[in-house]
Amino acid sequence: MAELNDDTLLQRLAWRAGAHQQATAFLQKRHGVWRAWRWSEVAAEVHALAAGLQVAGLAAGEAVGIACG
Repeated sequence: MAELNDDTLLQRLAWRAGAHQQATAFLQKRHGVWRAWRWSEVAAEVHALAAGLQVAGLAAGEAVGIACG
């Protein structure tokens, strides 16, 4: 992996997902039940979101804002 400062967020995610596929990335509580998200699942969700944005017409290099609640 390149120097930490040279990596993009996607490069870091790809490395982490490849090196630690089954490790817990984070926990999410929904309806009182905690669910562990593995790094491989996080990477798959990010790729699915990116594909959806591309289908919606977002081109490489364009900016997008995402609000979460």
